[in-house]
Amino acid sequence: MCKGLAITKTGIKVPFELRTGLSVKGRGHVIEFLDMELAFNPDFIPMIIPIHSSRPATLDLGNNFQIEHLSIDGKKKQFKLDARVTVTPGMKEKHRFAYRSVERKELTSAYKCDVGRWLTNIGKFSN
Repeated sequence: MCKGLAITKTGIKVPFELRTGLSVKGRGHVIEFLDMELAFNPDFIPMIIPIHSSRPATLDLGNNFQIEHLSIDGKKKQFKLDARVTVTPGMKEKHRFAYRSVERKELTSAYKCDVGRWLTNIGKFSN
């Protein structure tokens, strides 16, 4: 769940929450957001708007990333993620995809972030 505060053009502040379920797909590198809904005024007379689509929103974290365990504890307001990622130092872009576990054409996620590539770049492993 994400919480925020929307401010209308007239300056009215409206608290909101984006709620969703989570599941892991694609050999542990795709997070699927299930049953998304937007709740305005969640603590006082909430107005809940389901966010419908033909399929759940997904986030592909790259095939060099694998979620091993994902849990949410609502009482403690805690999100726990155990994962592993492979950095790809010194590899050219065209060679990096040789290590993918599935073909690029099979990736249907609407959103993508290659965590292995990102860590390689920020860690300066390619230099």
